[in-house]
Amino acid sequence: SAEVTARGKIFRKQTLYHRGFNRPGYRLTDEELIDKFTDNVSRRLTLEEAKRTVNAVFDMEKVGRASELTEFLVSD
Repeated sequence: SAEVTARGKIFRKQTLYHRGFNRPGYRLTDEELIDKFTDNVSRRLTLEEAKRTVNAVFDMEKVGRASELTEFLVSD
């Protein structure tokens, strides 16, 4: 919830779900999800490593073994 005072009035907004929650109207777009992931891993992975990881996840059906995905999460 949020509360803002402006022009002498108090405006309140409350929502049951946060942005990114898996419900219509709250889901992140692919671009927003990629940006969030890239930002979250920026201290551990290079931008190139993050991009490779994103591509592997989005092409998961082409990955032969699940262990191939974990390899992307380890920085060189």
